[in-house]
Amino acid sequence: MANEPKTPNTALNLFIGRTFLASVPVILFFALSFFYIIFIKPKSAGDLNGMIEMAGDTVYDVNIHKPRLEEFMVRQYSPGAPASEVITIGDSFSNYKIGPNLYINYLAHELGDTVVNIGMDFANGGNPFQALSYLDNTGFFESHPEVKTVIAESAERYFDERWLNADLDADDINPRILYSTDNKKVSLWDTEWRIRLGKIMSDPANWIKFRLNLGKSSALTLKLDREMFSTKENGDRLIYYFQDTYPRHITRQKIEEIKLKISDLHDRLAAKGVNLIVLIAADKYEVYSPFAARGGIVKEAPLSRYLSEFDSIPYIVNPLSELRRHIDAGEKDIYIADDTHWSYKGHSIVARMLAKKIRNQ
Repeated sequence: MANEPKTPNTALNLFIGRTFLASVPVILFFALSFFYIIFIKPKSAGDLNGMIEMAGDTVYDVNIHKPRLEEFMVRQYSPGAPASEVITIGDSFSNYKIGPNLYINYLAHELGDTVVNIGMDFANGGNPFQALSYLDNTGFFESHPEVKTVIAESAERYFDERWLNADLDADDINPRILYSTDNKKVSLWDTEWRIRLGKIMSDPANWIKFRLNLGKSSALTLKLDREMFSTKENGDRLIYYFQDTYPRHITRQKIEEIKLKISDLHDRLAAKGVNLIVLIAADKYEVYSPFAARGGIVKEAPLSRYLSEFDSIPYIVNPLSELRRHIDAGEKDIYIADDTHWSYKGHSIVARMLAKKIRNQ
């Protein structure tokens, strides 16, 4: 009968059925995540590779990451230890873990002397410019008179935000500096594990979104007008980080505020006998977008229209034009194909620019 009451077994079966249907997306997510972690991620080298699945090109991976310089002339700063004539502080482009192919190592070889790097917990919001201000306000340069030049680096996509957020007068803001002993990072290991656990969830989610076209993934692609990467396939495809073109409201007033802060910090350090060099690590998309294939949709990077204004400031190094010049001349792999960062070629180009700037100061 239609109006016959449901038996307990019928109600239970209905509940189980509805619960199963509701859990299908969750089960599917965890199944795909398991597939990603077991079969895709282990073959991924670059920080964008897992989503795009260029995985498996081991010849490219081995060649592009092979150390080009045998001697590693970079030392991670330890409190109480001497610094060096040139010190660096930055984000992932200045990451000590990159090893011998790091621009800081190329720079040390160019200058013929060790360069000390001050490590940053950039994965947790570390701001190199805030950290530099902190060092300036807490007596670092007075206690290290050997320092003559400091290079402060930031990726282009975070350049404006970091300067605008930096309080040049603060001496009590946690700038997320990572100190080391015997070249080994000794603090925040628990933070690193939290990041790794977070990536266990976020990386599969980004890969699923990219593969199933379910909205914005962290990795995006652009067809180029010729092969610019020496991978076994898709050498004419640019893989870039979505924040390279993420819209931000940048105004003329903000740009002028950034210029004033850069000038202020430069003058403060100069009064202590220290030369400041601000390095803009040009975003991958910014560098390669002029080489997009005909008909490709090219977006303007948020800081793009203002970047050239910083070129007139003599202590700012922006390698954008020089990197493009090498690409236009036919040189491949200036950036790593499946990564947001420079290859050893890009690192060496930037190091030569910095060495020239230091010698001319």
